[in-house]
Amino acid sequence: MTPESRNRLRSFRSYFLGVLLPIGTAVALINAFVPAPERNDPRASAALTAAAGNEAQAEEQFGRLIQADSLDLELHRAYITAHFERPKTARGRQAPRDDSTIVRMYRAYAASADPAVADVGNYCLGLCEMKQDRYASGISFLNRVVNPRLPFLNNSKGFAFQKMGRADLAEQFFLRELDFGSNAEGAVANLSRLYYDRRDFNSLSEMRRNTAWKRFIPEDVLRFLLLHDRDAAGYFSQWMKSMLGHSQWDGILAAALILGVWFFYFVKIDVFEPERPGFLALALGLGMLFCLFCTALYDAAEYALGFRLTGRLLNDLLFCVVGIGLIEETVKIAPVLIMIRFARQADESFDFILYAAVSALGFAFIENLGYFRLSGLQNISGRALSAVMVHMGLTSLIMYGTYTAGRRSGRNVPAAFAASLAAACLIHGLYDFCLIQNERFSGLFLLSFAILVILVQGFGTVINNSINISEFFDAARTGRLRRMGRYLAYSLPYIAAFQYAVMALRFGPRNANAGAAQNLVVAFVLAWIVWLHLGNFQIEKNRVLPLFRKIRIS
Repeated sequence: MTPESRNRLRSFRSYFLGVLLPIGTAVALINAFVPAPERNDPRASAALTAAAGNEAQAEEQFGRLIQADSLDLELHRAYITAHFERPKTARGRQAPRDDSTIVRMYRAYAASADPAVADVGNYCLGLCEMKQDRYASGISFLNRVVNPRLPFLNNSKGFAFQKMGRADLAEQFFLRELDFGSNAEGAVANLSRLYYDRRDFNSLSEMRRNTAWKRFIPEDVLRFLLLHDRDAAGYFSQWMKSMLGHSQWDGILAAALILGVWFFYFVKIDVFEPERPGFLALALGLGMLFCLFCTALYDAAEYALGFRLTGRLLNDLLFCVVGIGLIEETVKIAPVLIMIRFARQADESFDFILYAAVSALGFAFIENLGYFRLSGLQNISGRALSAVMVHMGLTSLIMYGTYTAGRRSGRNVPAAFAASLAAACLIHGLYDFCLIQNERFSGLFLLSFAILVILVQGFGTVINNSINISEFFDAARTGRLRRMGRYLAYSLPYIAAFQYAVMALRFGPRNANAGAAQNLVVAFVLAWIVWLHLGNFQIEKNRVLPLFRKIRIS
């Protein structure tokens, strides 16, 4: 056996013992000893399955419950929702969604001689149409329901009329639902949004004074009302509740794990003139603090300008670039500028990238707390390797463009900063736009993935170049840099393993296993891309690599 073969075998043995064996053992133990939550309550179990994102299994579970209680409209609504949450085209092992079976089932209900059964059938046919954005057709089925007090009926009619632009009729039906008292939660939420859309703050204030209704008013609508009333203390309280009030222990741990993995990475690659931990902690804390202001900026843009997502492509693209990209990139870069201007710690080329990445990492931590709630836990590893990378990469690109312009000629720094910021906002906006519109245009997912790959490559090059041109470059200290690929290869899989464990504890091993294979493939591909570009540096003093280049694995 050649020395090279022995080294490869030794590396595989080390990786097997350090990563694959512990994770595999943990998965086996979880499946052997962790019980399914709510296993004695089929209804609650089905709801957990739906929350876990396992829509096909949830549809099957709700279908069985309907067979035992065919007139329970809540079960029918959950069944229909689970069905239409499934992708219409085949995805992975999931078969394409077949709407014909569910439509036949409810047509049979609607044809029943029993008025109660027929009402359920016509209501559900209307709901199926509405789930496919066919609101006029949905109304035609809802109008066939004989019982005007059928739970959810009037709220669903109001929602359909609201989508059709008939706010007058929508209001009537929402109020009727509230009069009947069958679905106050949905009717209050929809009616409050209707009042906000037409700036009827007097009616909103009346709803807020109703103690039975106030808790169902959406948090963003409450914030807009408090803005209108100039209630600064109330707005601040509601703002903090919206940002941090719904965090759960597993979501907090997941966000902290992601932060820890990446923070340790950046501390370790700062090898020539390491920054003081206190200043790095300050940059991280400022990133977290400034992230909190994003909600206030979003609210101000919508309340003052009516600027929000509407479903119109050009408006939504502009919103993603300006309403999301400009706000978030400005908020992330502000702590870096503060550290450079007031702390005066950036005395090395890599410092500009380091503080940019750490500020963005603090921002991403707070953002992840909002995402890692009950229905977002299946996205832990995906966000660690995509959204967090986008945030760190774009902020670093802004500072890299600014620093290199200043290094060449100090006169062009403001223009370079503005151009770099504009480019980051555009990339950020395009990435988010593709993700938001993917349900309507499935091919956009590939474009968002391509943007991610290109950005990760550029981020890796920015790190590499800022190290190579360091004013404190010392070849004797570069050994650690060449081992960072090993660190990423060992640490990133544990984020995916943590996601699996959290999903199993929260939703049961069966639901964790349902998407495990697909999640593992996605996580492996993303981790490989990240490892390839952020774990294989070409270290050579003063060597500046092209921003987008072929990667040489050493």
